[in-house]
Amino acid sequence: MRVKVRLGGSLPQVAGRPVEQALDLPEGATVAEALAAAGVNHGLAMLVSVDGQLRPPSEALTEGNHVIVVPPVSGGSALPRWSIRGPREVHSYLLRLKHR
Repeated sequence: MRVKVRLGGSLPQVAGRPVEQALDLPEGATVAEALAAAGVNHGLAMLVSVDGQLRPPSEALTEGNHVIVVPPVSGGSALPRWSIRGPREVHSYLLRLKHR
């Protein structure tokens, strides 16, 4: 099956991979397996969205899923453009990342 994985933040540089990858995985592959195939250490704390919904690494994927991975965020300027305060803001952030 084919899924798309989009790496957010510094993940493309850390993994040495492109921002978005189309991966061919075996049927029933999990989010964790997709992350490993994309060069991401899924043992780190990350937000993972599958088709716009936060999902655990054990979640099974299906053909055509779009996975977005976002590393923990810290630092930044004293006046951020926006901040994440809860599940709705996480969803909004993931949607913004998806459409970049």
